[in-house]
Amino acid sequence: MRSFFTSRNFKIFITVLVLLLISCFIAVFAISKSAAATSAAGTALSPVQRAAVFITEKIGGVFAPFKSAEKLQSQLDEKDKQLEKYREQLVGYEEMKKKVSLYEETLDISEENPEYNLLGAAVTGRNPSDKFGSFTISKGQLSGVKVNDPVVYGKYLVGVVKSVKPNYSVVLGVTDPQVKISVYDIVSSDSGFITNTVEVASEGNSQIANLDRKSKMAVGDIICTTGIGEVYPRDLIIGEISEIRDNEDVISRSAIIKPYVDISKITNVFVMTDS
Repeated sequence: MRSFFTSRNFKIFITVLVLLLISCFIAVFAISKSAAATSAAGTALSPVQRAAVFITEKIGGVFAPFKSAEKLQSQLDEKDKQLEKYREQLVGYEEMKKKVSLYEETLDISEENPEYNLLGAAVTGRNPSDKFGSFTISKGQLSGVKVNDPVVYGKYLVGVVKSVKPNYSVVLGVTDPQVKISVYDIVSSDSGFITNTVEVASEGNSQIANLDRKSKMAVGDIICTTGIGEVYPRDLIIGEISEIRDNEDVISRSAIIKPYVDISKITNVFVMTDS
């Protein structure tokens, strides 16, 4: 813009502007004398007027790129709005895919375990003072929920019912020290029991304690329920081994299990009740 004020076009514009002011003064003077003189002045100033029109058109051309830029920006803003709308639709689509996948996995569990009913429930609350992740669900005794009923999210075991009221229940997560589960490694077929400690649970993990040092369990192996104990049906997935730790007795080791499902983020679950 600064280069415009020092350009030749700007100097011409100032010159014409001065001439126009002079012409206005002459025109006013001429009007006061006679119509004939006014006509003569108008004829004399006609070239100046034409020059003014020419300069005005040139100046308009100078600012044309700025107008084009404004139009382009407006178009870009409109495109951004359309993209935002498409992103929202994509997010909705992905959420729907997750729900469909969840229901398909749950249906598989139902078909594999016909002795159970799968009761859908919403997560209605979490205890902020419980660092092990217990939560409340929207179904209780009136819906057939009982203490020790397994709670799943798709094909994953996320907890077990601890207490039941008429219209709600409290669920302990799989990392809670109170939870005991018979499990096996699907790769090595080695089995054991999940017996969580406060230390491990505080890390958001579960553990299989007192493993024989000859155990073939390894990092990355998937851990599932064995079905022993008549509480949890077989082949519910808990998580995968993230670490093998040596115990203080030097004789045994512990497998640290990272759950696949973050129970702090789920909003809906299924309770496996008796048929």
